[in-house]
Amino acid sequence: MKTTKGLQRHTPLRRQALGRVPNMKREDGAAEAVSVLALPKRKKALSKSRPKMTPLRKSAKDEGCTIQKAGVCLYDPKTVVLVHLRWLGDCGGSLKPTDLQAVYGCAQCNRWTDSPTSAETRDRAAYEAERNFYCLRALIRTQLRMIAKGLIIVKGIAA
Repeated sequence: MKTTKGLQRHTPLRRQALGRVPNMKREDGAAEAVSVLALPKRKKALSKSRPKMTPLRKSAKDEGCTIQKAGVCLYDPKTVVLVHLRWLGDCGGSLKPTDLQAVYGCAQCNRWTDSPTSAETRDRAAYEAERNFYCLRALIRTQLRMIAKGLIIVKGIAA
């Protein structure tokens, strides 16, 4: 049986300075002890990433909800956002579907499509059929509004 040696480093490990921490205002020397063990200071601040405000997302402002699920909808244009329909595909993990797979929806209709309560999903097939009906209807309504606003241009049809 052939035995192998363990992995060996070609260069020695370098000791790295760990940086500084905020002053902890203690007289017993704990601040100095912690500063030796602190993580390195960042050279550049992390940028906070936000979704890009595309013209289609901006167009949802002051629009009426197109989902209009009975018993759920707020019918309040102030809460309307562009609701992305994730179950249509083309997304996953941290990827959001394109803005063409989105509808104008109020805050409550958005919650209803993304995270229904356990009472709403007791019969999962019935919930999904109802969600698909309301969202398909909303997708058609939203795209017609976007075409009328000139945000979506479809060649070959009269606007």
